[in-house]
Amino acid sequence: RKPQEWLQEVLASKDEADWDALPGAEVLHKNFGHDSRWSLFELWVRLVPGAVRSRMKGGIFCPRFWIVELASSPWVAFDVDKEYPIIQRGGCLFIGQPSRDLLPFDALRQGYQLEAELVPNFVQGEDHLLTELRLDDLRLFYSSAPDAIEKEAARQDDFPECHDGYHGAGLDMAEAFTVEGSDGTILVNIWDVGGPEVNPRDYVEIKKTTHLHGKAGAVKKLKFWLQASLGAVGSVVIATTEGSRDQDSVMQVEKVPVARLGAEIDASRVWSTLAAML
Repeated sequence: RKPQEWLQEVLASKDEADWDALPGAEVLHKNFGHDSRWSLFELWVRLVPGAVRSRMKGGIFCPRFWIVELASSPWVAFDVDKEYPIIQRGGCLFIGQPSRDLLPFDALRQGYQLEAELVPNFVQGEDHLLTELRLDDLRLFYSSAPDAIEKEAARQDDFPECHDGYHGAGLDMAEAFTVEGSDGTILVNIWDVGGPEVNPRDYVEIKKTTHLHGKAGAVKKLKFWLQASLGAVGSVVIATTEGSRDQDSVMQVEKVPVARLGAEIDASRVWSTLAAML
């Protein structure tokens, strides 16, 4: 469909929950001229349990880091100026991600080498946990992707790489559908893995930074705490580079429980401020 026709349909049916016609990255680009990543919202709404889906109207679907940036912004000492595309559909808001041009990628700065050093089987994909956050009458849906899982809770079986292998491993395909992604049409298969669920607190976040001193350190700890709390993980592994010759080599690594990380944070004030902004 032409973008203009799609927009007219969105405006005409904004109160109707048509989850089979959610916007994809290509539609986003055509309507906003926006070179951006766009979360697989089509997959999210299919994974949400029926009881939750019935009360999704008025909800906000967004990246987790968007919540972290928004919730921490009142405590940041400098101006924050970022643009996020927003589309309304089915009585819900769907929030995209900033343009790729505004997100320079530096694997070393982002700590991927650190993760590779700390996490076994680093090349395997991370688990993504579809999560609902309730703030008074507000509902936010996002995907958490914690960096690692405690060894005792990790799955020992390797998932096969092809469909026949999945069937052979005893997995059942629950649903299959296509979506329009930024790189073309994507075939999405939902497999029922079975087995016991993993407690989110068995996951950890891994962070790399220079130091945690002063006001700047307080903001970093706030963001680390927010991200961990939004994923309900149990602890954050923090690596600091202060004192290294190149200011980038890790000098100290500490595993900090989320409760201790947030000991000096007024959690009720943070969540109430976020709710007021939303």
